[in-house]
Amino acid sequence: MTTDRRLLGVALGLALIVSACSGSSATPSPSAAASQAPAASQAATSQAPAGSSSGPSMPALSLTPGAASDLEAMLPTTVGKVTFQKTSIDGSQLAGAGTPLDTSQMDPLLSKYGKSIADVRMAIATGTGGGAFPDMVYAIQLKGVPASEWASQLDTNASSSSSPTMTVGGKQVVGTSTGGMTSVYYTKDDILFLVIAPDADAAAIVQGLP
Repeated sequence: MTTDRRLLGVALGLALIVSACSGSSATPSPSAAASQAPAASQAATSQAPAGSSSGPSMPALSLTPGAASDLEAMLPTTVGKVTFQKTSIDGSQLAGAGTPLDTSQMDPLLSKYGKSIADVRMAIATGTGGGAFPDMVYAIQLKGVPASEWASQLDTNASSSSSPTMTVGGKQVVGTSTGGMTSVYYTKDDILFLVIAPDADAAAIVQGLP
């Protein structure tokens, strides 16, 4: 069972960022997350080739409710046999974390739309119980700016020019479905969602998003 390594790299980096900012003692410190996020992305691209039966590893996450409860509420709680843990961070936590998300990636975007890091929020849900690899769902918000305008600027993989457009869970998304795994981006108003999960779970997750 395989998934798109590019999207997996993004997901691993975001998982490290959010788990560090959540303040859990079981996760890396913010400074460690900053240095590990690019490494996680690089490591993900060097995983076993398509068709390999071994799944990629995930950082150990211990998630607690965070600073954006309304974003968390948009993410799944259960899907089939999978139960999700959720957390979230706001711009003040991103700004203090020293992560790539609040500097090299976000700063040009914020400048373009006349926004500040205070206008950025992010939530994450990780689900276990369905298989060897956890389901992952992310929501990134840039307040007041349609996500369809900035998604590809944050990550080129979120663009239809870089990734296929398909229908998952009754919604138009951008990404891939390979080897039983679905990895897709979905935009709604000013929120960008990233879903990485087995096909059946991904369809239910996307269907349940706003």
